[in-house]
Amino acid sequence: MVTIQSEFNRYYLDYFSHPYTISGSYAGSYSRCSALLYLKFNNEYAGTIYFRDELPIRQNFTIANKPALNFHLSQFDDIVNIVRYEKPLYLILSTENWNGSISTNLEPVGEQEI
Repeated sequence: MVTIQSEFNRYYLDYFSHPYTISGSYAGSYSRCSALLYLKFNNEYAGTIYFRDELPIRQNFTIANKPALNFHLSQFDDIVNIVRYEKPLYLILSTENWNGSISTNLEPVGEQEI
């Protein structure tokens, strides 16, 4: 099993709306919402986290041998809070089953981030 682990300490956030069209009984033009966190370790690319408001969620993948994880948009607040308040942080991706995670290091109980 190949596991890719990528530490990150910086991020860019893009939250955007884009058009799409539905045909049939609900025909019309609508908007879809998406977001992404572009992750870096210092100045090096470390991975990407994508958020979409559609189901099913796309399978995780790699970009330049770094993790690219996909989550439903409903998980955006939880994940952004982890990124804002925890450290150190890692993206982890198994290329055997494409399971991915956002992880921290072992931390003492009751420790608060400053």
